[in-house]
Amino acid sequence: MRTQVRRACRGLAALAVALAGAPCGHARAEGLSLSWSAPPGCPDRATVAAQIEELLGRALVAAPPARVEAAMARDGGRLRLDLELVRGDEPASTRTLEGPTCEALAEAGALVIALAIDPDAVAARQRAREGAPPEAAPEPAPAPTPTPALL
Repeated sequence: MRTQVRRACRGLAALAVALAGAPCGHARAEGLSLSWSAPPGCPDRATVAAQIEELLGRALVAAPPARVEAAMARDGGRLRLDLELVRGDEPASTRTLEGPTCEALAEAGALVIALAIDPDAVAARQRAREGAPPEAAPEPAPAPTPTPALL
């Protein structure tokens, strides 16, 4: 299951690395460039950036270089968050998330972006919060006990 989680995290990582200059809440630093727009009353760019930094355990300027454009909009009775992530010369990766509240969607978006940037850092922070020891290689299965042959 950990392998599946890591694969999912790495897939999300490819997504969350595409920040381009956008009109709302755009900031550019040496590391991650985050453009964020959301309806009034929803979390702003600073709130989402702080959530990403908390998940990564470091400032966005210390994150790997990437651009992320995020736009939240109302879609009927639900909210939709469109994410586009670009890292270096890699093709842009896009995701669309839906949620019941601005806060839930912003939190989910921050997690997707953080996982896209550095899934190992997010996992390490989570283990530290849970008080779990660092991930170690799994122990080999014990050798089978030989059974005597019946004559």
